[in-house]
Amino acid sequence: MHGFWSVFAGFNVFLFAMVIIAVAVMSRRQRSGPTDPPTPEEQQQRWEARAPGWQIRCLKCDFSEPYGKYGIRLRAAGKKYTWGYCSQCRGFRFYVIERAEASRG
Repeated sequence: MHGFWSVFAGFNVFLFAMVIIAVAVMSRRQRSGPTDPPTPEEQQQRWEARAPGWQIRCLKCDFSEPYGKYGIRLRAAGKKYTWGYCSQCRGFRFYVIERAEASRG
C-alpha cells in the first residue's frame, strides 16, 4: 500500500510541474507578439476581412465606416438598423448596416 501513495504523490508533483511549465510558455507567447501598432491600411484590411463589403452609415449625416470595425457580418443579406453614437454629428442616431455597393448607386 505504501508504494501506491508514493506513486500517486509523484504523479501529482509531475502534473503540477507540467502545469507551471505550460503557463510559463503561454505567457511568453503572449508577450512576444507584434510590438508595432498596425498601420491604417493594415487595420482597414482587417476590418474588410471581418465584414467584407459591409458598411455602417449614419442616417442623419451619411457618415459611413466599414462595419468590420464594430462586428462580423458574413453570409448576411438585407439591411439592418441599429442605434448608436455617431462620432461625426456627435449624438445618438440610427444607423443602417448595408452593403457598400448599395449606398453608392
